[in-house]
Amino acid sequence: MRLRLKSHKKRDLNLYKYPNNIIAALNGFPRVSLLSNDTPLENLPNLTSLLNKNTNKFTKLFIKRDDLTGLAMGGNKTRPLEFILGEAVSKGCDQIIITGAVQSNYCRSAAAAAAKLGIDCHIQTENRVSEMNETYHKNGNVLLYKIFGAKVSFFPEGANKDEDAADKELIKISKYYEGIGKKPYIINLSPNHVPIGALGYIDAIREILIQGRAQDIKFDGIVTASGTASTHAGILVGLALENLNIPVFGICVRRNKEEQKERVIKVVKKLLKLINSHITIGDEKILTDDRWLGDGYGTMSKEVLDAIKLAAQTDAILTDPTYSGKSIAGLIKLAQQNDFKNNANLLYIHTGGHPGIFAYEALLSN
Repeated sequence: MRLRLKSHKKRDLNLYKYPNNIIAALNGFPRVSLLSNDTPLENLPNLTSLLNKNTNKFTKLFIKRDDLTGLAMGGNKTRPLEFILGEAVSKGCDQIIITGAVQSNYCRSAAAAAAKLGIDCHIQTENRVSEMNETYHKNGNVLLYKIFGAKVSFFPEGANKDEDAADKELIKISKYYEGIGKKPYIINLSPNHVPIGALGYIDAIREILIQGRAQDIKFDGIVTASGTASTHAGILVGLALENLNIPVFGICVRRNKEEQKERVIKVVKKLLKLINSHITIGDEKILTDDRWLGDGYGTMSKEVLDAIKLAAQTDAILTDPTYSGKSIAGLIKLAQQNDFKNNANLLYIHTGGHPGIFAYEALLSN
């Protein structure tokens, strides 16, 4: 399978050069088409206006709408799945196996992509969030797993954050499918494996740079949720390939900032090796912030709840408690800190997660 990229007319601007290095780095990797189109890059006028009241500097907020990727209620996981399933299809696999939390956006997107490609999907769920009600275990992404026809099994050790144990269980499941004549493909999420999915966010930077050129925007910072580290690492490598020194703020959603930084460093190194690049990304470039982590994965502090409501009630942006709600809280705080130059442009990567909102009805309705 060949990499399919949309053609874009080159423009002679001083903002960003055309991202030929990214295109060259991705060329040759098998890929399937899952995104409906390039996702919009928009400004956040009302939130920008509100956060810049009574400040001596002006920070303009922009949003990359990867909540609108088009597959099964959208979300950032569509991008990595184009490359992951591209490899699976190129190998002739007819079964994918993935692990994730009960309300996993990745698992929901994988189930949808598998259905679209005519591949069977097995989801292993891990109960990473304790003391949640029946709605959490039956609604939102869980309901969509069933609608997309995925087979679901439960891994009880997920609460212990034991990724290696979860991966070993996937191997057992894979052997079962091999035994009944299937050709399975395991989607591993731990940083110990080749980060094929991170290629999706190298490509997202290509898209962002082209959109920035078209809108005459130069970004001074990027904010994203940082969990598996695939999105965070892909953004960093994409920027490095085009020699752009834009700080990327990774908002922690599962681990503290020290643990998450080590994870991102590991994924970045593996990703650079995957694309056969000799670029060096220093550890000082890996910025992680855990101020909105709360009690851990899937939990929501009052500050995150307030941020979710503020984004919805200003620019009608929906975010979820697990990922995008925490990162939008980070965006708001970074803008309020006033650490950027005057008239800075700050880009928020909206990673989606809309179905998960309905699993948190009891908390969000307060």
